[in-house]
Amino acid sequence: MQSTLDLLFALVIVGLVIWLSYWGTKWLSKRFNTISAGKHIKIMDRTMLSQDKFLVLTKVNGKVYFLGVTSQSIETISTMDESEFPKEEPVVEQDFASILKENIRKQMPFLDKFKKKDK
Repeated sequence: MQSTLDLLFALVIVGLVIWLSYWGTKWLSKRFNTISAGKHIKIMDRTMLSQDKFLVLTKVNGKVYFLGVTSQSIETISTMDESEFPKEEPVVEQDFASILKENIRKQMPFLDKFKKKDK
């Protein structure tokens, strides 16, 4: 009986650690994004080409700049007005549970067959 209680206690502690880790990282990411966000400069997109080479789209005062960034320099490739640039698509935020379910369905498609039989 004592070993069962010890096992249950350990499972509760592990679950609590996972839950605290999830909420802690969520809180830290929101805090970091507000700290690192500029008032006048917004990085719209960034693509890594190699370890030290990036292509970056930035928006500054109604202009969109297409930049090439290396470890030695930053070069402007192109500049356009914000009105010429396509509008950003809204970002759909998903919670951890929905992302986990989606990935489980992708990894184990046979589970969908059992779910359909139950209905």
